[in-house]
Amino acid sequence: MEPDVIRLEHVCFSYDSEPVLEDVSLSLERLSFLSIIGPNGGGKTTLLKLLLGLIKPTRGDIQVLGMTPEQGRRQIGYVPQYATIDPRFPITVWDVALMGRLGRIPLGKKYSEKDREIAAEALERVHLHELRNRQIGKLSGGQQQRALIARALASQPQLLLLDEPTAGVDDKIKQGLYNFLSELNEIMTIVIVSHDIGVVSRYAKTIACLNRRLVYHSEKEITPEMLAETYQCPVDLIAHGVPHRVLAQHE
Repeated sequence: MEPDVIRLEHVCFSYDSEPVLEDVSLSLERLSFLSIIGPNGGGKTTLLKLLLGLIKPTRGDIQVLGMTPEQGRRQIGYVPQYATIDPRFPITVWDVALMGRLGRIPLGKKYSEKDREIAAEALERVHLHELRNRQIGKLSGGQQQRALIARALASQPQLLLLDEPTAGVDDKIKQGLYNFLSELNEIMTIVIVSHDIGVVSRYAKTIACLNRRLVYHSEKEITPEMLAETYQCPVDLIAHGVPHRVLAQHE
């Protein structure tokens, strides 16, 4: 039987004495598309860092692809939160994509022809190959995000983690990125952290609400009870009014 791509059992994590995650359990099968929503400071980015093996849980067990996070890290692609890139930074889109191969080559060795082929294919998949020689700081915000996704794809992951990948980009670009992720989901498991409840409820297969504790829903429907439990306030007070539109769809 194929192991779960992700398995967390009673995971806890604290920074110093401040609890960030409490008793988090979750299992995901291959080709899942999970969206994690929740308030700022609720532990979403911390959870991704635990899956990457960048930090260790205070308590509990984590397995990624049947291995420890440290062992499975090479099979994970990671797209960090959007950050404005200095337009003067002297690195091209091609350089960014090739960086995805760094974990696959021996220390001190040069990129092989195969590495270059894989990086080129990744750029083709995000429709940036024609801009490969462009300085990344000269691209639009959506194009920069696609370049970071290409870097993640160049590592040939089985699991793709994305932390707020559409923050700071307009609605048209956002929809294009989510359509692209839906296509990728045909060949890899995807976990995305997002505040964009209305969008992720259309694209994700399952939803998890995280605010120190995790409320997992095996379907994509977001219920008032999930939101109220996660945000710990009446649904009417949840930021930006986005849940009003989501909830209205289910009334």
